[in-house]
Amino acid sequence: MALNMRWFPMTDPNARRWHEQYTGKRKVVFGHDARRGLVRHRRDGASWIVGLDSGCVYGKKLSGYIVEDDRIEQVRAAAIYQPI
Repeated sequence: MALNMRWFPMTDPNARRWHEQYTGKRKVVFGHDARRGLVRHRRDGASWIVGLDSGCVYGKKLSGYIVEDDRIEQVRAAAIYQPI
């Protein structure tokens, strides 16, 4: 279920994104939500939730998270591989 979940509960059309409700202790890094784009929530000064899908397949950017430095690196896509 977590592989396809974008909002919670999934059956509620008015539900908020799952990462807006997450209160767990562990850091979460996720992807596959290009419509939402880059997501970064911080807790105690450090990234706590990181959403990396920044639409590379649609010609936008490819994003990577450097855990050791708590930073995001991005490069532009070389092409549009799939139209939106």
